[in-house]
Amino acid sequence: MAMKPFAVDQRQRELRHRSYLAVPTLGKQFPALEEIAIELRFVDPDRKMHLSPYKRIFASSMQAFFDFQCPVKECTGGGFNPTPEITKALSKSTALHTGTLSCKGKRDRGEAGNRCDLELHYQVVAVEKQHAGS
Repeated sequence: MAMKPFAVDQRQRELRHRSYLAVPTLGKQFPALEEIAIELRFVDPDRKMHLSPYKRIFASSMQAFFDFQCPVKECTGGGFNPTPEITKALSKSTALHTGTLSCKGKRDRGEAGNRCDLELHYQVVAVEKQHAGS
């Protein structure tokens, strides 16, 4: 997937960085987990763009920061934050969780208006730690 250039202003970058630093590591928040994998697939409601899916792996030593930027180059102020849904699923020891979110950012879509509305379809797979002797 092509990375979008960061034309985000300094305040937004700093706020995002502070949010990242404020969340605990995956291991602190969910001690029983070894890692989680999040598969991200994007669907354009206009069916004009075909964005590549990708997967993010979060090890227990990484920040449990599940806020993803919108991959649409022209989108401003958008993104996806499935953190509440993922945290709830992981708290219930759910090994597999799926969800869908829509980007609330802005982009010129002609007749369709200026809201981005790109959909994120995500799947979370949790891997528990293996206990010695198991």
